[in-house]
Amino acid sequence: MNYLAVDTSGKNLTIIVCKDGITTTFHDTECGVNLSVELMPRIEELCENTGLDLSTVDFFACVVGA
Repeated sequence: MNYLAVDTSGKNLTIIVCKDGITTTFHDTECGVNLSVELMPRIEELCENTGLDLSTVDFFACVVGA
């Protein structure tokens, strides 16, 4: 199963990519107000590093802040 999970609900940026059962995580505690600037480049980087093609993702998950 392949998935992409993103948490931008606070000051930290966390992205989890799982491809064929192998999980790779990116976590930035210093992202602060730059979440929107960092999000897509980091997703692209993780997908490239893991060989994950977004067209093969079974589901996407995100954390919604209150």
